[in-house]
Amino acid sequence: LPEKRSFATFAFESFDQGFHAVVEFFNRGLRPALLDLTEERYGDKGSVLLYLMFEGTAEEVEGQEKGVRRFCQQAGGRDAGPEETLHYWDTRYDIALRFKAERANSGAARRPRPSRRGRGFDYLHVSLPSSRVLEYKHWCQDYLPQHGVEVREYAIWTRPEFFSLFLVPTGGPSGPDADRLAQVVDRVLEKAQDMGGSMEYCHGVGVKLAHLVAREMGVGLEVVRALKQALDPYNIMNPGKLGL
Repeated sequence: LPEKRSFATFAFESFDQGFHAVVEFFNRGLRPALLDLTEERYGDKGSVLLYLMFEGTAEEVEGQEKGVRRFCQQAGGRDAGPEETLHYWDTRYDIALRFKAERANSGAARRPRPSRRGRGFDYLHVSLPSSRVLEYKHWCQDYLPQHGVEVREYAIWTRPEFFSLFLVPTGGPSGPDADRLAQVVDRVLEKAQDMGGSMEYCHGVGVKLAHLVAREMGVGLEVVRALKQALDPYNIMNPGKLGL
């Protein structure tokens, strides 16, 4: 266990303000153990919170927290106390436990996973040069509503290059836009690639995104395929993953 652990929360008027704060303290070598800048949106209302936790020796924690607080306040952040982040920390596994229980109760664990088409939501995790994150977010804000998709959450997780967004069809999971969600998601991921980023920083490409691997890796994919063939001539190791 660390010698000391400290939690903090900052509220911002906009995601852009919070992002500028994160970039500033990262550029100066400040690295909180927990960092999650989240903009949750429901209708016309939204809130932007920066969840922070610092841990290590007492001197490390005090120095890191003092520096991060200064940059957050300079960017217009309001100290919201530790309670929001403590709740975040204490409940961080709830969604996984709930998902596990629902699958066990429904017998879904024994059934094949549904395809991307017809899904009622998608959660994307793209990595981008930090200098282009806000440009990408603003593009998503313009593009997605025009194509029947609503963004419920934007987030930066762990470091400023790691950007996430939670998408739902405007008409809900049974609405006319649900079947188009996969097509819209592809365009959003392609935009990240075109801006010098990668389509996934968190959960891997797997099968769901395999059709976009060649677009991202270019000739590098042929190198990976040659390595895969040399190591796995019978194609028994995760066939189909990563488009291999």
